[in-house]
Amino acid sequence: MKTVITQPNFLPWLGYLDRMQIADNFVLLDSVQHVKRSWQFRNKIINRQGETQYIGINTVKAKRDNKLSEIEISEDFKTNKIINVLKNAYRGVKRFELGLEEITKIIDLKAMSNFSYVDYIENHLNNISEIFGINLKIIRASN
Repeated sequence: MKTVITQPNFLPWLGYLDRMQIADNFVLLDSVQHVKRSWQFRNKIINRQGETQYIGINTVKAKRDNKLSEIEISEDFKTNKIINVLKNAYRGVKRFELGLEEITKIIDLKAMSNFSYVDYIENHLNNISEIFGINLKIIRASN
């Protein structure tokens, strides 16, 4: 039995997806201090012009020593803004339109009833797992 313990990340990188695939148990380490402006809350894309752009999650202002499990997403966070950035960055790129529906499903908040950061990331990872056919059992370290 393989257990992976990792911090939650917004739009996980390829190695993170590999960890998801090999894990029997996937532990979200949400009992640690959050780090402002970290990869936990944002990610970097490179657009058609080769320029770097950042996309991320707006969170409610938190104290420095707050744990990830205590962080809440701001009510002004709109996933459609991220979708529009991605559309503008990759418009005209071969096969981008094919993946747009899946990308929207991964980052969408419509199915969420509360705005907990860790709930959002767990939902995010479950959507990724479903799209890639990964059987993922998520456990939170804070539980």
